Order: sequence, then structure tokens, then C-alpha cells
Amino acid sequence: MKFLSFFRHSKVIVLTLFCIVTVCGVFPGCYSFTGASVPSHLKTLEIATAEDKSGFGVAIFRQSLTELLLDKFRRDNSFELVRERPDARLTPTIVSITEEVALVTSGELEDKRKVTVRVQVVYDDLVKHKQVWSKTPEQFEVYNVSEGIEGRNNAVRLALERVADDILLAVVSGW
Repeated sequence: MKFLSFFRHSKVIVLTLFCIVTVCGVFPGCYSFTGASVPSHLKTLEIATAEDKSGFGVAIFRQSLTELLLDKFRRDNSFELVRERPDARLTPTIVSITEEVALVTSGELEDKRKVTVRVQVVYDDLVKHKQVWSKTPEQFEVYNVSEGIEGRNNAVRLALERVADDILLAVVSGW
């Protein structure tokens, strides 16, 4: 009799687990961060060409950041991107790009370097004539010293891509 009691309880447990798994599997697809905190009066956005005040000396990084932001906001589709008469404006400035030793091998030879990128970005509401926020996201990437300048530049590009993700997230979800 106790054996049948176990099966009766196990059916309840199995049914409960099935319901939990079903709910967890279905509802995440119904929720999205996109557009969660974009005010309804902001429909268009201008992304200003990024400035580079880092002193790092590689001009292509400001263009890379601008293109990354444009691409991410186009894909997100929370705003229509415009150049004239926007409702909101993002103004990014690369503040610093720094390098430091990340790993030294046993023979005291430098093996990996860490590149850190900081970007100041201002988000303005041009309809209400006020600054929504000003943030300075920072990201880093590690590269092998053996990859040289190409490895360093690729590491900066990857860090800039993550900064662009942070900026998009801050705009569309208020983080």
C-alpha cells in the first residue's frame, strides 16, 4: 500500500515539474527588454559621429564606434535613425584607451596584454530639451602580444563592440 502511495505523490511531483518547465520554457520568449523605457515621445534618434579624446592615436576607432552604434540601433529598431530634426541624440566620446600587462610567462616575458576602453556618452531628449543621462561605460579585452598591432586593434574593436552593447542597453532599458 505504501508503494502505491509513493506513485500517487510522484505523479503530483511530475505534473508540478512539468508545469514549471513548461512555464519557464514559454514565458521567456514573451518578454523583452527592448523599448522598455524609451519614452513614447522619442521616435527618432541621431547618433553623432564619435569623438576620440583618448590620445591613443588610431583614428579608425572613432569611426568603428560610430558604425557599431548605428548598426546596433538599426537592428534593435527602437528608434528611426535620422540626421535632421531628431527627437533624441546620442553623443559618444572615446575618453581613454589604455594597455597594461595581463600575463607574464615564467621567463618573465610578456605574453598577454589587456586593452581597456572608456567611452563617455550623453543621451539627450531634444523634445523636452533635457539630458536624459550621461554615462561612461568601460570594457576590456585581452590579446596575445605575439599578435602585434593587429591583435591590439582587434582587441580594441571587441571592447568597443561591448561598449556599444552597453550603450544600447542603457538607452532602451534604462540601465
